[in-house]
Amino acid sequence: MSGKKKSAKPKPDATLHRYNVDLLRCIDEMRYKRDELHKDIFDLTEEQKKIESDLGTLTVKLAEVNESLCRKCKDQAECDTLIIEYDSAFQKLVQGSENLLGSMRMAVGTVAPELLTARHETPSSFRKSRSPSRQTTSTRGSLSKSQTQMSLRLSTSRMSTGEL
Repeated sequence: MSGKKKSAKPKPDATLHRYNVDLLRCIDEMRYKRDELHKDIFDLTEEQKKIESDLGTLTVKLAEVNESLCRKCKDQAECDTLIIEYDSAFQKLVQGSENLLGSMRMAVGTVAPELLTARHETPSSFRKSRSPSRQTTSTRGSLSKSQTQMSLRLSTSRMSTGEL
């Protein structure tokens, strides 16, 4: 009977050996998990560095874009102001031209009877009756006024027909 008891009891060396094997297996598993964690930590650290680098680059780029945007907005506002000023000046020029044209038409309308009589005179009779040596100062002045008015009428008619 004593032989059966010995075989039924586990040997202390075998149990110790099994514990040692289990302990070594647990230690290996912990080392494996630690290595995986170390690899994950390394990967995350590298990703963090890359993101920080990208963030720095993007921050610089964002600052440049903001500066450019501010400059362009300022330039656009200046252009808007200049357009308003130039449009106002142009409208004043157009109004002045319209006023000048109206004044010229009125002047031509009041001078028209003189122009009609001046056209019917023959050039030779016109020269004979008004030679410069016999004209007085007031006659010469009115002659140049008449010539000026004729030239204004000619300019006005060209402006209205679009020949200028």
